[in-house]
Amino acid sequence: MIHEYAVDPDALSSLNEIWQALEQFGVAQGRVLVQCPKTWWKTVTENLKNAERVLHPAEYKSLEERCFRLKEAKKIIRRKNLKYDVEKPFVEALAAEHADRPFRAVLQLERAATGLIPVLSRFDLHEGNPLWKVRRSLAVPKTADALAGAVVPLLRISTDFLFVDPYFGSKPEKYQSLVKMLQGAAAQNASLKRIEIHTKKAVGTAVFIQDKARAAIMPRLPPGIEIKVFQWKESEGGERLHDRFILTDRGGLSSSYGWDSGTPGQSTEVSLLDDDSYLFRWGQYQEDTAAFDLAGEPFVIKSCR
Repeated sequence: MIHEYAVDPDALSSLNEIWQALEQFGVAQGRVLVQCPKTWWKTVTENLKNAERVLHPAEYKSLEERCFRLKEAKKIIRRKNLKYDVEKPFVEALAAEHADRPFRAVLQLERAATGLIPVLSRFDLHEGNPLWKVRRSLAVPKTADALAGAVVPLLRISTDFLFVDPYFGSKPEKYQSLVKMLQGAAAQNASLKRIEIHTKKAVGTAVFIQDKARAAIMPRLPPGIEIKVFQWKESEGGERLHDRFILTDRGGLSSSYGWDSGTPGQSTEVSLLDDDSYLFRWGQYQEDTAAFDLAGEPFVIKSCR
């Protein structure tokens, strides 16, 4: 559901369809922009300064505002060890990077004949084009591997990972999806720094969760992983602890039927949260703005390796 694109910075030297398309980027839209080359922002801002001399003031102001929104909205990601050949044209320069970590497509102003990487021109940015159209919701089998496969693309670009499932505490051993998510994130060089589980107090004591996790989860975690576990209880007259989410610093996902493994044939609907829903849910699981009451002190479970 989350796809990574590259955008030719020289396509952003004037107000055009590419700039308009960038308004449709962000985790909530299922599209993120990879900053490449490393000097991408420098080139964009230099082009913007040059454009100021030739554009009508109102048009330049619109460009400036779009540039600011793009930078502030967490739509842009960086890749470690990016491969980019500065001696070649933009699309060709990305060939080695695309071979290792494929882009969904590259955005340029004009159509280009290339067999290296799929290219979208300003004329191709519509829902009828399969490289532009993205699904925001998927029926995902209730298996650890499938659930992790839906979540890892988000974890790969995030630093904070909040695993929200009120029923985790009653059966931690059923949540091998969490292990698979962390294994997948580690395999893709994710930079997760904050990892938390948020669950309901009523369905499992801290000792019970720790005992189950020690046997079923901790031995399978990637080396060095620490997970802070929060147990919550509902406030009188407040929200119910029912919905299941993956919340990160970039955006969020919901699961209609939870993150635990089910029986063969079962599935859950995994959906991208829109920006407003994401911000609302994010706030509900921060200690200083929580919608619920803490039931005891948070505790930590660690990798055994």
